[in-house]
Amino acid sequence: NPHSQTSSQAKQASKSIRLMGMDGSDSDAEPGSGNGHLQASEKSPLFTNGGKPLPAHPLRKTVMMGVGFFFIFCAFQTTSFFQSSVLKDQGYDDLGFDGLSLLYASFALSNFFAPWVISRLGLRLTMALGAFFYFTMLAAAIYIIPALFLIASALNGLGAALLWTSQGAAISNCSTDATRGRNTGIFWALQMSSLLGAGIASMGIIGKHDDHVSESTARLLYSVLAGLCFGGFCILFTLGDLGVAEPAQPIRDSVIATFSMLKDFRMVLICILIIYSGIELSFWMGAYPTIVGNKNKDVVMPADDFTYRSISYLLIIIGIAEILGSLLLGRLSDRIGRTPVLLIASTIQAIAYILVYTNVVKQSFTPHPAGVYFYGFMLGFSDSAYNTQVFSLLGALYPDKISAAFALNFASKAVAAAAAFYYTPHLSISGQLLVIAIMLVIGTSCYVYVDRTNIPAKSIGRQ
Repeated sequence: NPHSQTSSQAKQASKSIRLMGMDGSDSDAEPGSGNGHLQASEKSPLFTNGGKPLPAHPLRKTVMMGVGFFFIFCAFQTTSFFQSSVLKDQGYDDLGFDGLSLLYASFALSNFFAPWVISRLGLRLTMALGAFFYFTMLAAAIYIIPALFLIASALNGLGAALLWTSQGAAISNCSTDATRGRNTGIFWALQMSSLLGAGIASMGIIGKHDDHVSESTARLLYSVLAGLCFGGFCILFTLGDLGVAEPAQPIRDSVIATFSMLKDFRMVLICILIIYSGIELSFWMGAYPTIVGNKNKDVVMPADDFTYRSISYLLIIIGIAEILGSLLLGRLSDRIGRTPVLLIASTIQAIAYILVYTNVVKQSFTPHPAGVYFYGFMLGFSDSAYNTQVFSLLGALYPDKISAAFALNFASKAVAAAAAFYYTPHLSISGQLLVIAIMLVIGTSCYVYVDRTNIPAKSIGRQ
């Protein structure tokens, strides 16, 4: 990427990328295997942006991580969208909402401890442990014991912090400057394919149980989802070496290191866009599906065209959009840079919000399903850019502090999403769109400023 900060080792290594197949293929050779591929020696290793040697088979491991996340989040996405309704049908009223709220709170807090866990267990075991905690929550939902379910939800939040922070560091370790956009794009395309699985799974439920999900069906559902999640855990557990994270340090120092990232003015500016990404995520995962399903108190849609099944269609469409966006925008960022791609995504989002406001909220004409689904497609397609471009910029700016950087990234996004999910039932759709519009402009401007000016690290206290 023309705007990333590159070490001298990485510049030299980029000349040898074709030897490793990083221009589109991956070498199957272990370092020193003597089969004609690049040998891991002091003279000709490939390096990441931070000067770390690439682990063996970096592209293959990127793909495997994406597949493992697909299975985990196929299960989790289905649970997230329908958990409250399904558990309410079982007589547990707000247990589903309470569980999700506790999950996000735990996720935000646990991100500050995730780097310490990574430094102790390593990237592979930390990622696998995080996946196992997802499985624990799904298993606890098969036979509901409220207290146990809430504990499992809190563990799921801890697992999310471990999973995502270690994933971010692993992707960074498996990437050079020339392949970071491609690798993040491939990963997010595979991970976001889970929305397709979630949409298909939810269609199966809604198709037979329009108004009520029986206890036996709920148990079958969570058993299947737990099985899918366990499959993802097995894939991540067998990944092998994912490179080296930061050296082990006391947990107090780890927390201080994560918070100290906020002393860097660049990180503060990037966090504004990260906060926006959490807010817009809550809109298309929370508020917009209630509109499409005709369950929103502020917006009444034509009853014959918008039902529960419409939410399942929306999930599939958003999943397709996220996949296409991850693949196309990730590769495009390698060619034209991060800033142009982010500006394209922000423009698409702005247009989508205007269309939602005029044609859905204000209903200047009778909403048509094709149009409403297309607005969802626009939101999903552009959302993928925020994932890939934030990951890419953090990897370029903080190669030696990547675990702390990603911990702060996900903590900020979790707090923003949790706050937005909280105010969604209490704020009109028009009010939510106003908040989104303000944060979109400010967040995009801050990101562009950091990426285009390459401002050096500064302490806020000296600004």
